[in-house]
Amino acid sequence: MSFETIHEGNIRAYLMTVPGLFPANARLQVTEIGDGNINFVYKVWDDKSGQSVIVKQAKPYLRSSGKDRSLTTDRIRIESEVMAIEGSFCPDLVPKIYHQDMGQSLFVMEDLSDHEIMRKGLIKRKRYPLFPEHIGTFMAHTLYKTSDFTLEAKAKKAMQARFINPEMCEITEKLVFTVPYYDDQTTRYMPGSAQAGAALRSNEPLKKEVAKLKEAFLTSAQALIHGDLHTGSLFVTENSTKAIDQEFAYYGPMGFDVGAVIGNLVLNYAAHEYHSPDPAQREDFRTYLLETIEAVWQVFEREFTRLWKEHNQEVTAQAEGYREDYLARLFADSMGFGGCKVIRRIGRAPVEDFTSIADPKIRAKAERLALKLGEAMVRERHDFGTIEAVTHRIREIQAEAE
Repeated sequence: MSFETIHEGNIRAYLMTVPGLFPANARLQVTEIGDGNINFVYKVWDDKSGQSVIVKQAKPYLRSSGKDRSLTTDRIRIESEVMAIEGSFCPDLVPKIYHQDMGQSLFVMEDLSDHEIMRKGLIKRKRYPLFPEHIGTFMAHTLYKTSDFTLEAKAKKAMQARFINPEMCEITEKLVFTVPYYDDQTTRYMPGSAQAGAALRSNEPLKKEVAKLKEAFLTSAQALIHGDLHTGSLFVTENSTKAIDQEFAYYGPMGFDVGAVIGNLVLNYAAHEYHSPDPAQREDFRTYLLETIEAVWQVFEREFTRLWKEHNQEVTAQAEGYREDYLARLFADSMGFGGCKVIRRIGRAPVEDFTSIADPKIRAKAERLALKLGEAMVRERHDFGTIEAVTHRIREIQAEAE
């Protein structure tokens, strides 16, 4: 069967051919729910039984640019296979995959309509008490168990070859590490933050550190990373966390995933300049965010250390002090990559934390704060030493910005 675009008119018939997905007498309803830049996503449900699924299809171009920007459909294979691998490690922390059809560049997965995109919840000051335990565990297991510490060398290199992802990596390489510092044609800041944004392009010490981080992204194949693990790729409830959108996955530096989570919590911290207009309310929620940042790293470090002690397969990793040294380097990497993720979202690709700020003056103030926080995370990453030092520094910079 040749490739066929899935749409509301033909998706019902297609899904009824998938064995065991819906009963024979199902009355299927379809609605498009995807609002991303890359793929097409539909929710399909049976009016009679209430059963529902999500269908995701990759087309051979970037959705936001149309057919003018070609893009490999292999990203859907990578996404579904990585989700399955992660699900084998952490079955409660990723959606279930029900069906894969690489000929049609699509897969069918669990519907998470009872969850909410974390970014939207944080904007509304919702709290997720189990999130640090969930995401710290998820990152520790998915990263450690796909690394040289678990996999035999040939098996790991075979995994690297299977998940090489050059087109999607190129997007990250440009938008995270290059465009904010060198391209003033496509970067647009609010008038009140334009000067701070432009200063990035003349900040040579910062650019030097970003160049080092980009080098690590290009060359460090530590583990199979999610590659886009931000609060828009996490579906949550108070009791559940699910990681989605693994299409950017490849073998890269572990700290990129850890930094993405922490960096997006920092973005939300800055955005509450607007979303929490009452000063006491703002202080309370920002304290919650900083405590969450601390707990995310603490859980990750705890679980990573436990896995290292119980499952390490690399004899040289048993050298005294090596684990502590590795985690210290991973911590610094995470803070640096987190800072890059913060800076990347101001000006070129703003997220809802900021686009939902109605007052341009407050938005500009929040953006300036985010840029300062991002720069500190990049430039001071080797000086922090502890996650508590990071949150203390965030407090200092925020107080100076008042």
